[in-house]
Amino acid sequence: EGPFVVTVDLLYQSIGYRWVQNLRRHESPETARFLGYYEAIPNLPVIVATATAEVE
Repeated sequence: EGPFVVTVDLLYQSIGYRWVQNLRRHESPETARFLGYYEAIPNLPVIVATATAEVE
């Protein structure tokens, strides 16, 4: 039973959780600095675009 409204968000996330965890194995000043930046702010996705359509 329609019509239906479909909404889609395109998200951008600078780096995935798994990649950061892999970096933790490498000890270097650069890695430590990056991890400090990463841990200082929440790594939340950003909505880049949104599209909405009505489907019957």
